[in-house]
Amino acid sequence: MEENWYPSEDEYNPGITKEQWKEFVTDRNVFTEDSLIAFACIQRATLATCTDMAEEFGRTKNFYNNAIWRTGEKVHKLTNCPLSLSPDKTERFWSICCLGRKMQNGRIELKIRPELEEAFDETGVLKGIEVMENENRNYYVISPNVWNDNNFDYLLDYMIQNHCVLMGWQTDNPKGKLFSNLKTGDCIVVALRRSWKFNYYFIGTLSSDSIEEYDDAQKRSLENFTLLEDKNCDFLKTWSAAGSSQIPAIAKIDKIKNPEIISAINDILNGENIMPDNSLSDNLTELLKHTHNLILHGAPGTGKTFLAKQIAEKMGCSQNEIGFVQFHPSYDYTDFVEGLRPKNQSGGEIGFERKDGIFKEFCKRALQNLIDSKKSVEVLEKEISINDKVENFLEKAIEEKSEFETATGNKFTIIENTEKNIFVSIPANEKTSELSLPKNDLIQLLNSENKIESGADIKSFFNRKWRTQQDSYIWILYKEINSLKQNVSVQKIEKIQEKNFLFIIDEINRGELSKIFGELFFCIDPGYRGKNGMIKTQYQNLIENGDEFYDGFFIPENVYIIGTMNDIDRSVDTMDFAFRRRFAFKEIKASENLGMLDELDEIADEAKARLIKLNEEISKITELSSPSSYHIGGAYFLKLKDFEGDSNERFQKLWGYHLEGLLKEYLRGTENAEGNFKKLRGAYFLNKNEEESKDFS
Repeated sequence: MEENWYPSEDEYNPGITKEQWKEFVTDRNVFTEDSLIAFACIQRATLATCTDMAEEFGRTKNFYNNAIWRTGEKVHKLTNCPLSLSPDKTERFWSICCLGRKMQNGRIELKIRPELEEAFDETGVLKGIEVMENENRNYYVISPNVWNDNNFDYLLDYMIQNHCVLMGWQTDNPKGKLFSNLKTGDCIVVALRRSWKFNYYFIGTLSSDSIEEYDDAQKRSLENFTLLEDKNCDFLKTWSAAGSSQIPAIAKIDKIKNPEIISAINDILNGENIMPDNSLSDNLTELLKHTHNLILHGAPGTGKTFLAKQIAEKMGCSQNEIGFVQFHPSYDYTDFVEGLRPKNQSGGEIGFERKDGIFKEFCKRALQNLIDSKKSVEVLEKEISINDKVENFLEKAIEEKSEFETATGNKFTIIENTEKNIFVSIPANEKTSELSLPKNDLIQLLNSENKIESGADIKSFFNRKWRTQQDSYIWILYKEINSLKQNVSVQKIEKIQEKNFLFIIDEINRGELSKIFGELFFCIDPGYRGKNGMIKTQYQNLIENGDEFYDGFFIPENVYIIGTMNDIDRSVDTMDFAFRRRFAFKEIKASENLGMLDELDEIADEAKARLIKLNEEISKITELSSPSSYHIGGAYFLKLKDFEGDSNERFQKLWGYHLEGLLKEYLRGTENAEGNFKKLRGAYFLNKNEEESKDFS
């Protein structure tokens, strides 16, 4: 015979009011997520013993025991409420929250104390709690279109209005029998598929084991009901049954083979937003904005470089704000940051000059944008006018071979005008017949409101200890150009907006990263963007005054970096850890970027189905060290656009020209290579009787 609930009120009362409980149940430091699940299970259980709840909802019996016990322990510490003791004087922390009674089989059935139950009801914290453990739940896709098509819209409306799912097959049919045997908590996705087109309608979990009848069909009620019309359900296209021409009346989703699908379904059941169709690039864009550095890795052909360019577009980058380079084993610091490059000198001699690498040049453009975005329109107009005036003056002086003279009588002419320098010829100077003048010094002087009356003033303007040889020549050019100031027309421009600059490094793992980045490992850290991360480069002593990075190099705050790499070429684990910790890593799986195949139009869905089936079969090959790294990406299937013929001929050509040899190379030297190759071929052709071995030469 069952005992009464204990401890009785006369024997023990923790003395906690409903208002106190309401405060505790909304505090996640007291009632954790596990605690709420445990109490929700007590409310909904057929029999609320820890063992029976474990059998009904999943998890272990200790999960329920510990969750209730620990919650009582926390409440006791907060309130110093009295404790109930067992006959052996053991503290019963569970009795602060619950009452119990012993069953004939020795198990203890639990029920929530009345004051706590009222607190749960009034706060609503247990509403929507998913009691069924995901691992204990099965997932099914059901296509209820087993009646005449003309009736489907009517039946769909009925299911949506009544939060239920219908099955036209009865229990004398295997499909109907399977439907009737589904358990409470099992998840149902109601869908329909015709001619390779997917339609997903709603999702829910079975609320009970009971079965009703409606219009000669079996009817099961659903809870956690969610319409899918505003969700992106592309993740369901990777479902293992997608290779068939129709969704079966009922089919189980394999949880082992499709963990990402199960996770996405659970997100919907838990009320989380499923991102729109462009979610992958949107999500990666947000990740990059937060981390500044991102590496996209995965199997070849998954669209990593394509995604990087999509991200650039979403960040508002024009072509001028995008940098691109592909690393290779011989690429080094002098290519990327700066180095010495040969240069023709006077007299036919060869010398060397310091040249910025591609990344440093890119950072200069980004820095200039940051600086210009903080200037007023008036300042910008003046700078542009002065720049134009300088260029016009220099071009005319070179064309007319104008001769100028310094204060000491040295005559000189301008022989060359480059982006950064003005080269002058000084025939009478035997030691230095040619001299390079920093153009930026001249422009800064012309933009300044300071009074410049001699070369000595130039020294003071730039806070130098000594005058330089160049100052005398710049002073003469300054006077000549400044005298033309009244002839300059002012251009009308708009204020410059701060832009994002994105630098893409393709196949980043193919380069020797320490050799390429050198001391930039410090300033590439997201926490050291800007002048806080300034470092001295290897050629810092050769940088001329007036250079943007004369005092030291840093990566501007508006510079973002994306690297791409194929896992099959070199594992992420082999990369320098000092480098890895400065980047966020995101694996791009073939199944995540299926949208790139939409441009295949009428054969897009079939291409996706073949890709999915092929990669599922690759995943089963245990002889490959990391099977997902050998998956076939969507970029391979985009080659279908290059082929003529009907769909079967085009898919056969893709196999013969591009996939067959690649897969054989992947399997070379592995055990049972021939048998595994046959399985891959069968998966690609969806096990149809097509001429897989057709000769296309």
